[in-house]
This record gives sequence, C-alpha cells and structure tokens, in this order.
Amino acid sequence: MAVEHDTEKNLIKAISSREGETVKLTTPIDLIKNSKINDWLRLMEREMQATLAEMLSISLNKFFAYDVQKIKMEEYINWIEEYPVKLFFF
Repeated sequence: MAVEHDTEKNLIKAISSREGETVKLTTPIDLIKNSKINDWLRLMEREMQATLAEMLSISLNKFFAYDVQKIKMEEYINWIEEYPVKLFFF
C-alpha cells in the first residue's frame, strides 16, 4: 500500500493498492495537526475504513437500483469498472 501525499498542504489525500488502484480519502489526513506517526497512522486506518465503507454503500445502492432481471451487460460492466472489487481488499 502507498499513500498520496500533498507536500504543499502536508496532507495524505489517497491510498493505493499494490495493483495500482487509488482511493481518494473522504477526509484527508492533516499531518501538521497530527505530526506523531502513531496519531496519523491511526487516523489513516480509520479514514481508510470509513472511505471504503462509504464507497461500498454507494456502489451497492447503485447496483440495487438496477432491475436484475433486465440489467444490460453494458450497465453491469460499467458498474464493475466504476467499483472494482480490489478496492475493498487492501
């Protein structure tokens, strides 16, 4: 796992998987306010969980809006590409 760090504002803004998929954190981690490594790592873990939970909820709400009896393959493929499974297994 890697992090995207905004050096100007000193914020952790995103996380990336080994496969190269990137998830932007809902709330960036402020390294100025949380300068101790234990503090910002704890915040990053919580934010990573919260962001992924929010993404999962959004993706499921979008999926369940489809009529599974009538969903077109193109719509399903677009949903899969928008919400890759790997995002949920960091």
